[in-house]
Amino acid sequence: MPLKHVGEKPWKNSKEEQEKSTFHYKCAINISNQLLTEPLNEIYVDSEVTKQTETGETQRTEEMINHDIETRTRVNSDIISPITQGDNGHHEKRNSDMPDDVARLTTENLSRIESVKDDGIWPVCMDFGGQAIYRAIHPILASREAVYLLVVDPTKDLSAPAQCLVKEPGYDEVKIPSPDKNDTNLDHIMRWMDMVNSFKHEKNGDVLPPVILVGTHADLVKDPEIVTTSVKDIICDTAREFSEHIIGKTFAVNNTLAGKELEEEDLQVVALRKEILKVADTLPHTKDVVPLKWLQVENEVRNLASAGTNYVTRQDFRKNICDEICKFEVEDDYEVLLQFLHDRGSVVYHGRADDPGSLVFFNQKWLIDVLCQIITVEKQKEEKTVISNLRKDLGEYGTLDAKLLDYSCTKLGVGDIKESLLFLMKKFNLLCEYTGKDGSSVYLVPCMLTSTPHDSLMPDVSVNPGPAPVYVTFTTQYVPVGLFPRMVVLCLEFAQRRIACNQPKLRANFARFFVGDHTAVDFVCYKRVIKVDVWNYIDQKNINPFDKSLSLSFSFLKTSLERLHEENHWLQTVSWDLCARCNLCRPQFVPGTAKCHWHAKADCCHDDCVHYVSLTRKPVVCSHTLRGPKVCPPKTWSQVLEDATDKNYSNFDRTVTNQGRESFICEEVSLAGKVLKEGTLCSDDHQGLSNSISKGWRKLGRLLGIREEDLDDIDERGRDYFDKAYQMLRLWKEKNASNATYRVLCRALCDECLNRRDLAERFCFRQECHPRYGNN
Repeated sequence: MPLKHVGEKPWKNSKEEQEKSTFHYKCAINISNQLLTEPLNEIYVDSEVTKQTETGETQRTEEMINHDIETRTRVNSDIISPITQGDNGHHEKRNSDMPDDVARLTTENLSRIESVKDDGIWPVCMDFGGQAIYRAIHPILASREAVYLLVVDPTKDLSAPAQCLVKEPGYDEVKIPSPDKNDTNLDHIMRWMDMVNSFKHEKNGDVLPPVILVGTHADLVKDPEIVTTSVKDIICDTAREFSEHIIGKTFAVNNTLAGKELEEEDLQVVALRKEILKVADTLPHTKDVVPLKWLQVENEVRNLASAGTNYVTRQDFRKNICDEICKFEVEDDYEVLLQFLHDRGSVVYHGRADDPGSLVFFNQKWLIDVLCQIITVEKQKEEKTVISNLRKDLGEYGTLDAKLLDYSCTKLGVGDIKESLLFLMKKFNLLCEYTGKDGSSVYLVPCMLTSTPHDSLMPDVSVNPGPAPVYVTFTTQYVPVGLFPRMVVLCLEFAQRRIACNQPKLRANFARFFVGDHTAVDFVCYKRVIKVDVWNYIDQKNINPFDKSLSLSFSFLKTSLERLHEENHWLQTVSWDLCARCNLCRPQFVPGTAKCHWHAKADCCHDDCVHYVSLTRKPVVCSHTLRGPKVCPPKTWSQVLEDATDKNYSNFDRTVTNQGRESFICEEVSLAGKVLKEGTLCSDDHQGLSNSISKGWRKLGRLLGIREEDLDDIDERGRDYFDKAYQMLRLWKEKNASNATYRVLCRALCDECLNRRDLAERFCFRQECHPRYGNN
């Protein structure tokens, strides 16, 4: 519910304000202002109001505020009665069409001498906090059209281990165990900034959404303003791109003086309220005129939520709610309205215009409870042993079995919307789906994975003196939340196709995969970088640069990063690079202390605190070092591969000539017990590939020989990526008839320009009747 008529006083709706909707207030303001400024015998009110019946149903009234003289209002004493024009041309009085709340508010407004102001910000406030599972859910509720307050406790050291504290109403604050014991207070700050940065956009030179940094417990800190400002400086030094969201002014507030009478309140709290309204007033969307009928739709949504309706499909929302109030001629207008309601916190909506079955959630608390219960590890009462064992697997391995998923959805009464919930959970990284050895779906739950201490992850250099690892770095100088588990499940599928043995247990920050007879790939997720090391687990001293597994692993690394960037909306604002660790430069440190940001150690040589040199920009040299003639970092396994193949970096994935590429791909896939399909593209694969190719549809079209003008026409007419890909593949099939074969499609998908070997394997190959490898 929006906070109404806010200013420098404590923000809290009165009981009366809480009971009346924004729609009622705006109706009353429009009516009263026109009554105060227009002649009484000719009043037109620009709105349409409703009367709630005792049964809770909404009745349509005449258009009360219509500049075509369909409805007028007349003031008689202190009673407001709508007057409508009947069929015979005479005015007919109707005394009961205006809601009582609107009438009362209008009467109050009319008692004032001057017009009632309809400007100012009416904020909708949301509190984000809690343990790891709730942090994973918050992006589902967050909005790009918002002002964010980053609240930090300056009494705590940023490099100290973070404590997950939860306080329920009526109970003392308690500490909740976190699955990531390596998290520091700085980690928590950066995780929130990463979420805000996923909404990054610019308007008039400003980086949005804006963030206001607020330090608490000012009464417990000496020079709290300086301490809070130093936190901002550390964020700027650690992740400059994140810091662009933070406004220049910071606040240090005394919690003990918040919420008191205005003259007794902390002045910084009062100043903070003013600053929030000032910053909000600069946001572009606060200048938009909101149609009154949109607020009427919002009012109806709140009524339905209060009556126990937790969700509806997009189709039902449009037919039974929206079209009854404000039917649109343009389909996109429904999406704009739904996004408006989502940004205001009235609904949760992440559907698509082309999917009428997409869900519109009215009850946020109900949705959060359902999502948490689906992935809970707590044993329920009178639960079958097989289900309780699956919950143990979820807690120990972080994997959600399809049987446990079905059981939980059925028990919660949401079996009919399971697919929609899965779509939502996968989109926001609550689940990462992959295909198991038996072909069934398995779901990795990232927030259930536990971390491994960093010092126990990889052999020391003295033990493993092979080529140096490759590091994935990011423009934000922080690993995007949700990226690592998605990389892991892609690599798991890749490894299962390559070799038949069981793969090791996955961790929140570490994964190891065996991808060949001698080759293993290790992934380590730190704060700023992801380390990728390829090594020979038979002979740790050497790797064979001519081993096909090495080149395939490097090709997979690049392809998976490109694919994840394409498919995930929260990665659109982030760019990545492949780098070598530089051992020539001094580690990064906080100016004035000579200690690192993350661990508060002097001369820290941790992977998060050192300098990196790009492998994609030649020559690979450090431009920062001043130490003697040596300017090149240690050679990585990717550079060893480059030297062995004597090719450019951009062509690492070419392990065979173009003539042999197709047969090479067929050979690789056949190792996993698959053979290339015969004949032309079938309808199921047509639809499945259209749904998976995403932004790559145009590149694929070019590789399949579709003319550029035809691609332009499809791009203009297509509603979304699925529709464009579907139309492009249909045109290819129509033009090539019997030549539109899986072999041709496979060649195009695996071409270096597109490099979607994963889609080729998924849609162009079938399982052999007698696979070469059995299941272990």
